[in-house]
Amino acid sequence: MYIEFDALYRDECAADRGVTSHMLFSEARDILSPDKLDVKDVAW
Repeated sequence: MYIEFDALYRDECAADRGVTSHMLFSEARDILSPDKLDVKDVAW
């Protein structure tokens, strides 16, 4: 699964905006409900 969000500035990372992998998991699980999503790896 690929999740794209707003463009970041050159020296910015997702954590600078308070985005955590757990937040992304939660949103993805809500979208896919009632199906389940198990996350094995985060590549960032």
